Amino acid sequence: MSTIFFALPDSGNWLVHIIAWLVKITSSVGFGVILFTLLLKLITLPFDFLSRASMRKNSLKMEEMRPELERLQKQYANDKNLYNQKMMALYKKNGYSMWGSCLPTILTLVIFIVAINGFNRYSQFSNQSYFYNMTQSYNQVIYDGFNEVEEYVTKDANGDVVLDVEKLYALTGGVDGDHNYTDANGSNLVVNHRDTGSKSENGVNEKYANLTVKTDGYMDVSFDLTIKEENATITYHPGNYKYQAKDSYLSGNTEIFYKETVESNAVNYDDFRTAEINRILAEDPTAGVDVNKIANDFIKNVCEYQAAETYRAEQDSFLWIKNIWASDIPWKHPVAKDAAEFNKINRTNIGNDEYAALTAKLSYEKTQANGYLILVVLTVATSFLSQWITTRSQKAQMELQTVDGQGMQTQKMMMWMMPIMMAVFAFIYTSAFAIYIILSSVLGLATTLLINLIVDRKYKSKSGKTEVVRSKVHTPKVEPKKKEEKKKGGLFAKKEEPAKKDFLSGLADKKKRK
Repeated sequence: MSTIFFALPDSGNWLVHIIAWLVKITSSVGFGVILFTLLLKLITLPFDFLSRASMRKNSLKMEEMRPELERLQKQYANDKNLYNQKMMALYKKNGYSMWGSCLPTILTLVIFIVAINGFNRYSQFSNQSYFYNMTQSYNQVIYDGFNEVEEYVTKDANGDVVLDVEKLYALTGGVDGDHNYTDANGSNLVVNHRDTGSKSENGVNEKYANLTVKTDGYMDVSFDLTIKEENATITYHPGNYKYQAKDSYLSGNTEIFYKETVESNAVNYDDFRTAEINRILAEDPTAGVDVNKIANDFIKNVCEYQAAETYRAEQDSFLWIKNIWASDIPWKHPVAKDAAEFNKINRTNIGNDEYAALTAKLSYEKTQANGYLILVVLTVATSFLSQWITTRSQKAQMELQTVDGQGMQTQKMMMWMMPIMMAVFAFIYTSAFAIYIILSSVLGLATTLLINLIVDRKYKSKSGKTEVVRSKVHTPKVEPKKKEEKKKGGLFAKKEEPAKKDFLSGLADKKKRK
């Protein structure tokens, strides 16, 4: 058997670092996501307030212009272009800005794109971190014993054991046989040296040997070594390391325990070997029993168990969700069923055999429901409510921005399309991202209602004659002044001037048509 290599994952961009930091200080991914959402809303609150306040003011102004716009809608029902010209002139006259209502949408879209990229990258980082740590636990069983002999064994950046072959060879002095070493901690190291040949060609001397390194751990490791001497320079070139069960396992004298599953009782190697021999003979009474294979299978099972225990200890669950980095749906599982699915989700290239070994004791997690659609339903509900409030707040704009009121139909369509789109995101992406969508919708809803209340009161106090009734503006009618009686003056009496024809009245257009 051999170790499994899985690269240390890259944490990614600045947003991933922020999410990771928030998760760390809260000790919970779920609360880390909630804190991230609150922090993001707090940062964007000033700009969001200005944008939504501008949108609300426009809505109030639009209600004031409603009588004139409704009259223009009737007058130019068959001429959309002319209606738009009249409407724009009226906007300018009343200080209405169309851009104010666009900014919240643009801001929301930008934040949404940034957030979805951040959560997607962090979910990949988290899943890769699971398997990197599982790999380390798996390999740790194999490396056990080597870690104690620091003088001859080191670890690289990925946590993999690297033997100092030059020092190990020097320990043997080039003499065949076992060479013992005991460090200050009492850890034992035995290096068996065996010469396998040599050759000399073109001034280059090469010597070949096989070294087997034995420790107090589970495994022994052997490798072929080439010692090359050229121009008074000596270099050491080890071949592939081959890990195998210790010789002591072949006799069954060991006290190391193994648990096949969390629920089972602990069994030692003697029980494991006996069970394997009985299984083999039951299948074929004439079959030979390879005790070396049984010993290696025992070590492999210990490795698989340690990897599974590491996953369960580090798994990011939240409330009913087993893995917050997977969707909250019953047919999605906390652990991907195979390497192909895992690689597709996390953009990795782990092999089938390696993935099967790491997840061999996670069969329950491969079939368990990750969630129950609760977050998906909440995503749809909060998104719909947010869209409904927005539609109510912008009713005047939607009804009057087009001559035929088509804008309201579009807004009603969006009121249904947005929740459906959010539901799709909740299905496709992680439960963590669904929590972000839900909390963002709730916070956006609360912000909208609060801003509307503030702007309504401020607008009323400034105008002095405007009442807000059910989110609509009501402007009381003002009785026209009575005309003064015409003074007598005969021919010298001043005649009344006819009413001026302005651009919005439509009289000029009637004259042209005549």
